[in-house]
Amino acid sequence: MYVIKRNLTSQIEVKKSKFITYIFQVDSKNVVKEKLNFIKQEHLQAKHILYCYLLKDNSMEASENKEPISSMHKCLDLLTKKDLKNILCIVVRYFGGIELGASNLDRTYINCIFNLLTDDNIQQEVVYYEYYIKFKNSYYALIKKRLEVANAKILEREFNLDLVNIKLKISHLPDDILPYLIQVKKIL
Repeated sequence: MYVIKRNLTSQIEVKKSKFITYIFQVDSKNVVKEKLNFIKQEHLQAKHILYCYLLKDNSMEASENKEPISSMHKCLDLLTKKDLKNILCIVVRYFGGIELGASNLDRTYINCIFNLLTDDNIQQEVVYYEYYIKFKNSYYALIKKRLEVANAKILEREFNLDLVNIKLKISHLPDDILPYLIQVKKIL
């Protein structure tokens, strides 16, 4: 599964129509609703506000807001194929008085979104797990250094006699510390 690294925005003009694109990280339908309401309030004079979203639980929706095209449904299909989740795409259109034609309009909306979804703006989602690990005090400096390199977040640390107990959050335990561990317990 892939996600966007940060919220994105852009603006283009095509035949005097202004297209403003917003792409947000979202994690629930409530957040989608909040973002949509915010954008609608920011753009009260806009002719059309189109959107689509796809969440981790595969709930999705697309709306062309009375435009005679299916751009957002096509974008939703492309998001699914790219395995992008927890994403909300919104395109605001201020009509400039010149008709674009259905195919050009459709292409413009799709390009507004996919010009922002470059490799620089998306990443594979990293899943973190919690572990309890136990090891001898004499290995503390070595293990601490390896955990820092692996971007572990230490949640609890307890020193007892000659043992150390650590509760941590990490995507995976580094293989090179496993021989030093007395106990490893993954928390589900």
